[in-house]
Amino acid sequence: MEERHDLLDFMAEGPLPLRILTLESSFYLPRLRQRFPNGELYAMTSYGEVPDFPENKGLDIHWRIGDYREEGLSFYEKDFFDVILGESCLEYLWNSYDTLMDISRRLKDTGHFLGSFQNVRYWRILEDLRQGRFPVRERHLYAKDEVVKMLNDAIFKEIVFSPFLRFPQEQEEAEEFSRMGFDDFNGDLITKSWMFKASRSTAAVAALKELYTKEMRGELARLLHRIEYEVEQEKNLAALWELCAREMVFPEYLRDFVHEISVHEARVCRILAESARAQSMDDFAEMFGGDVP
Repeated sequence: MEERHDLLDFMAEGPLPLRILTLESSFYLPRLRQRFPNGELYAMTSYGEVPDFPENKGLDIHWRIGDYREEGLSFYEKDFFDVILGESCLEYLWNSYDTLMDISRRLKDTGHFLGSFQNVRYWRILEDLRQGRFPVRERHLYAKDEVVKMLNDAIFKEIVFSPFLRFPQEQEEAEEFSRMGFDDFNGDLITKSWMFKASRSTAAVAALKELYTKEMRGELARLLHRIEYEVEQEKNLAALWELCAREMVFPEYLRDFVHEISVHEARVCRILAESARAQSMDDFAEMFGGDVP
């Protein structure tokens, strides 16, 4: 019996007002509306009749009719979407780099691109090749390593794969190719297609970015870099503690932020610990004190 999954496995439902765009994947819209009642849903499709399908009525969708491969996504703002969802879109791209960069630009720096692709290392594909057949015409097939390279080139920082369509009952046939020397890491040879979640930021960095505004994070980074390189250090330490008080930055957040951006992390922690003690800011002094010799 095959194992079937879909891209919504990557998305936990909730009340957040996420901005979500589907690319030729409008069949997800009814479930997206159900899972994200406060979400702002957008859909692009080259089929003009899709918005009039009964299942799409009353969903409050922002529709655009057109081919994203030809038109691009420039009519959407940059840094706008939380999620862009395009099932199988990798398989039909004309210019993979340009389109993936376009998708990346439309996502917020904490955003995610969800997609799937047919696996060229599926044992039936390998068997067809062994027999001199390759019954694939307009579709592109990929191995996971190639998808990672493509997404890395488009400035995605973290990529997670999960089976999209897998056939565990074909393990015996797959093992024949394993004996030939084909790697079968994570059941690759019995997986007809993979799905992926590509994130603009790593999970740790995304957690830091989601709590405060981009402007506030930029100011925090500027102050910490000036403190790190001893540029008007006392003045910038005072500005840092004033910013933390005004924006209610808690010690754990500041500690994680320092870890992510500092070149000389131990030195920065020591400076902050000493300054916090002098200001009687015991919670910050304790958080950074572990790094003081």
